[in-house]
Amino acid sequence: MQRPDESVLLVDDEPRVLAALRRRLSDRFTILTAESAGQAIEILESGENVGAIVADMKMPGRDGLELLVEVARRWPNIRRLMLTGNTDQDTAVAAVNRGRVFRFFRKPCDADLLAGALGEALDEFRFISHANIERHSIEIRAEASERARKAFLTMMSHELLTPLNHVLGFSSMLEIKLKGTEESEALEYLTYIKDSGEALLKMVQRVLEIVRFTSHDAGRDQQIVDLASVIGEELNKVRKKAESRNISMSFQSPSDLVFIETNEYELRFALGELLDNAVKFNDKDGHVAVAVSSQTGTLTIRIADTGAGMTEESVERALGLFGPGDDWERRRFGGVGLGLTFVAFFARAWNGRLAIETEKNRGTAIMLTLPRAEQAEKIARIA
Repeated sequence: MQRPDESVLLVDDEPRVLAALRRRLSDRFTILTAESAGQAIEILESGENVGAIVADMKMPGRDGLELLVEVARRWPNIRRLMLTGNTDQDTAVAAVNRGRVFRFFRKPCDADLLAGALGEALDEFRFISHANIERHSIEIRAEASERARKAFLTMMSHELLTPLNHVLGFSSMLEIKLKGTEESEALEYLTYIKDSGEALLKMVQRVLEIVRFTSHDAGRDQQIVDLASVIGEELNKVRKKAESRNISMSFQSPSDLVFIETNEYELRFALGELLDNAVKFNDKDGHVAVAVSSQTGTLTIRIADTGAGMTEESVERALGLFGPGDDWERRRFGGVGLGLTFVAFFARAWNGRLAIETEKNRGTAIMLTLPRAEQAEKIARIA
């Protein structure tokens, strides 16, 4: 396996730990080591092309978190990973949520899991550094057509009726059961009603958005949107769902002041779909990495997961209106396959671009590029 050009810096005050990790990782990465925070800073100041740093939490003098905070301040593109003991877990989780740390692992750390995370970290480092963004990408173009409208009508006649029948059927049963039964049983049926109703509501919202986009009504009500703030809020909406499956999340932005010109509701809807998919199709104990990269005239949002990934054929099927990647995914995760389709239409409506990097069993990274509002950023910085 060809090693990436960027180096990985391992920092630990125990030489045996460093030697063991280096031995396990050196076949995949160019490894540098340091036995203290001071040595690590010296290596970084020397100009080494470091793409990721792994630091032990407990070290004499400056601890690992203090080191990673300084790295974030001076070399913000370098991805930062932390090794912790069980007693440091809460600190590590807080560090990930605040964006100081890309991921953390408990000691003793499985070298294969760490190697996988380092591969993801270097991918994000290259994305943030504007290198190879288009490599192995599948460009997505969404076009409205008569075939899309026919697919819509077919879906409405079948998929919409299924959750609606649940709502109506369980409502009738609940009405009968409430006569002379315990409240707990009634609440059980009420739960079915709620779940089916929420599924129906979410699907109808998606359908309405697709219809609007295919009717050429998109691109209206343009606004200046604070991208970093919106991403942070949408991440918070899926955080509880992620935590229920022990999925960690990280967010990296080049600045708190990044703006785009779009419709905020549509942007939130698109980000919500992508983040929901990144959690839903992820593996338990996985990770969702969100990053924003700045280019001249555009901003690119990258949402990467550590799930099963897709084949190119699965991507094409998922982008076909109202059809998920394959029947197995449909049965496992539910839904009618509207998320990526909506995001593709959204990108096209706002003169943007959507690209996917995916590999079976290696996860998926989706990149949404949109025009930036540079004048608004200048005004915000002056203010």
